[in-house]
This record gives sequence, structure tokens and C-alpha cells, in this order.
Amino acid sequence: MWAFLKSLRAGDVLSGAVASVERFGVFVDLDEGPKHPAFPGVGFITVPELSWLHFESASDVVEVGQRVACAFLGFDTTNGEARLSLRALVPGGGVSPEEFPAGHLPVAAGDAVNGCSRAPRSGA
Repeated sequence: MWAFLKSLRAGDVLSGAVASVERFGVFVDLDEGPKHPAFPGVGFITVPELSWLHFESASDVVEVGQRVACAFLGFDTTNGEARLSLRALVPGGGVSPEEFPAGHLPVAAGDAVNGCSRAPRSGA
């Protein structure tokens, strides 16, 4: 398993099937990877790497058995996992304005927006 993980490079695209959906992320059984001795798959996608859009649960984005292609981010030496990202393969959010949920429209250049900003503290 370690030889496989060490052979991967950041940005490599890996394919597989979603093996398990948990509240903390998604395990992926990679097509070309070894079986993990303890987890459902050697690939793992953390919740923030699932989508650019807001969602309530990982199961809102993927389901067990679904085929996915993911970008390799790095490997977790503690858990022996390939850390993956679905959203990395969708540059710039990958969402057209028509696809944004109501109330979450993007801001275009030149639009006036209400809000506040904080100036950095001196010396920061």
C-alpha cells in the first residue's frame, strides 16, 4: 500500500467507486489502488473537498457505489489514505449563475455589495 501511495503525485486523477459515506467524509475504493486493511477504501475525500457549493451532508453530494474521478492531494501517513478532492476537478467552482441556489448568487465585477471588511492590524 505504501508503495502505491508514494507513487502518486499531487494533481493525479484517480477513479473509483464510493465505498462508504460518513459524516466526516467519503471513502473511495480506487480502481488501481490496493485494498486498505482497515477502511472501506484507500482513497478518502474530506467534506470540504466534496463540492464548492454548500450542502448539509456528504450523502447530498455522492452515494455508495457511485463512480467518481478525483484529484490526488497528498497522502495521510497516519491513516494510510490517499487524500482526494472532487471539487479540484471543477475549477472556479464550476457553477454557472443559473445553478446557484436562491439567495446565493455570485457577485459580478462592478456590483455594489453591502457588508463590512476588516483592515489588517498594523504589523500583521
